[in-house]
Amino acid sequence: MKVRRSVLIPLLSLALALLVAAPLWVLPALGAIFPQNSHENDFTAAIVDKYDRLNQTTGKKIVFVGGSSLPFGLKCGLIESELPGYTAVDFGLYAALGTVVMMDLSLSGISEGDIVILAPETDPQLYSDFFTPRLFRTSIGDRTDLLSSLSSGRRKEAANAYYPVLYDRLRQRNDPTVPETELYARSSFDEYGDIAFVRTRNRMSEGFDSSKTVSLSGLLDGGFVDEVNAYAKKVREKGATLLFWFSPINQAAVRFSDKEANRFMTRLAAELDCEILGDVRDTVYDLGYFYDTNYHLNDDGAILHTANAVKKIKEFLGEEPTVSFAVPEAPVYVDPGEQKSDGVFIYEGPTWGTYAIVDVTDESRNSFTAVTVPESFDGYPVTDLRSGCFSGCSKMTSLTIPRTVETIGSDVFRGCGNLTEVYIYAENASMLTVPEKGLFDGAAPSLSVFVPRDALNAYTSSYSWMSYQSLLSPFDPE
Repeated sequence: MKVRRSVLIPLLSLALALLVAAPLWVLPALGAIFPQNSHENDFTAAIVDKYDRLNQTTGKKIVFVGGSSLPFGLKCGLIESELPGYTAVDFGLYAALGTVVMMDLSLSGISEGDIVILAPETDPQLYSDFFTPRLFRTSIGDRTDLLSSLSSGRRKEAANAYYPVLYDRLRQRNDPTVPETELYARSSFDEYGDIAFVRTRNRMSEGFDSSKTVSLSGLLDGGFVDEVNAYAKKVREKGATLLFWFSPINQAAVRFSDKEANRFMTRLAAELDCEILGDVRDTVYDLGYFYDTNYHLNDDGAILHTANAVKKIKEFLGEEPTVSFAVPEAPVYVDPGEQKSDGVFIYEGPTWGTYAIVDVTDESRNSFTAVTVPESFDGYPVTDLRSGCFSGCSKMTSLTIPRTVETIGSDVFRGCGNLTEVYIYAENASMLTVPEKGLFDGAAPSLSVFVPRDALNAYTSSYSWMSYQSLLSPFDPE
């Protein structure tokens, strides 16, 4: 039987309308059918908690907007104690989401009398209109109400990501969630939105990440200035004030001169339609204050940066720029000890009561095939693989890294063109610090990196490991 055209067209239109509208109702329905969401404790899933806190907080607020350097660098409880009458809200999260998304979402909770401090990491990706729709959609889960806070353009991009996210959720519904013991987890944030995970010292090889040095060139190119100025206008329309500030920067990673900093500050003052707090050099700190990236502070660094913030805000408010709490000295970065060898590896230490592998013997470099890093040397654990330590091991085909290893430096695998398998036994992704990019440069194009099955999600959602997720596969440790 033929269907009349007058009936067929409305039916097709209805089907199309349901398909287009599907993202608004499919995920909540899917959540009821498959309540397990393997991403519910991802680091970026904290966007929902931060959004709710911002929108539920009444009275005058100081709202910090930006990337992950904010939760790693602020102690909002101290800010409130120094600035009575204001509630401090940490609305910083993850660079991969994009600064513009954090600006969009923050507008819903900004009200009259608020002070909004925009402080993205001093990085080209954060000083841009960069946005990752798929990651954003995964992070908010079933909370489709957050979509209404996005700009129209980014809302459309997020709409295009719905069906890939639906597929991911179905495919990954039985995967384990990120454990609560991980640093890069939703559960690591406290009630202010700061990181509550204990961070006692610098964990980077040689004290900084050489793969992610900090330059100022090109930061103000593209659409970033326009985005900030549009945001400033909307903030003012709500009766609030926007101030622009700077992220912490590891002094050892700085690759700009005073002349370049002066030029950068001159451009900022000329192009941004808001007041600027201080100078980019004000937040360059000793490497002893950092934790696992050139922007992430340890606990002592967070107190220092918080004191800096309070002083800048008080100065803006016309108050004396002082704080009543003590600012700790930078933890001493211990000088590496003497070098020793077991005939295969060359070690340095003990530093912090551990040893680092800094090189291999010439004989080993020319004969290595399947290699296992030892768990200890001379009675101390081996915790570091220093930059370039395996470079030139052209015959090495596999490498096993034990649970004791906590840091891996840059250029470790340079000239390791036959390396096709790396087995990592660390079950806590947060406790294995690696360069943000280029870690496996020099290995075979077919390289596979195996991590414990139950920790796979933790690795793929970790700040540093996310950029390597295409290489990661699960395995079952013995």
